[in-house]
Parts: sequence; structure tokens; C-alpha cells
Amino acid sequence: VYGELSETLGGLLKLTFAMAASTTSQVYIDVIEDVMVKVRDEFVNNGGPGEEVLKELQAVISLLCLCYSHSSMISLLIIRMKKLMRLFDAFTSNLKRVLI
Repeated sequence: VYGELSETLGGLLKLTFAMAASTTSQVYIDVIEDVMVKVRDEFVNNGGPGEEVLKELQAVISLLCLCYSHSSMISLLIIRMKKLMRLFDAFTSNLKRVLI
């Protein structure tokens, strides 16, 4: 399940980078929202890291799109990525406790 999820999110990032040079921000928003809807069930209902992690992931990907045209957003992106990493760390720690 997580392999498929990782592949889907990896595909989203590749698509985002490929589209950066030639599309508008609305296309990014539409694609990101579509993917988030598709992976939400795995994140929230099937033992995944949860709604907060999904929202942070969406924020990070959205900021990556904005960074192409607004370099000042990089510091905000770094802050959000650090928060996402902390949330994932907390999730994996909890998961390890449950599995042990």
C-alpha cells in the first residue's frame, strides 16, 4: 500500500516539476487536489500517517510549485518540510510502538 502511495506521490512531484515551465498555477492546484483526494483514504482511514500529515504534504507540494516563480517562498517551504518530517517521525515512532 505504501509503495503504491509513494509511487503516486513521486509521480505527482515529477509531474509538478515537468509542468513548472509551461503551465499556470491553477493547473497545479487542480492536479494537487486531485491526487490528494485519491490518496486521502490511505492516509486517513487505512492506518496511514493521518490527516495532518496529508495536509502538510499538500502544503509542501503546493509551495514547491510556487517556488518556481517566487524564490522568496523557499524559506516558508523549508519550515513546512521540517514540520512534515516531524509529523512523519511521530507517526513512525507510534507505529513502531504498536508493532513491537
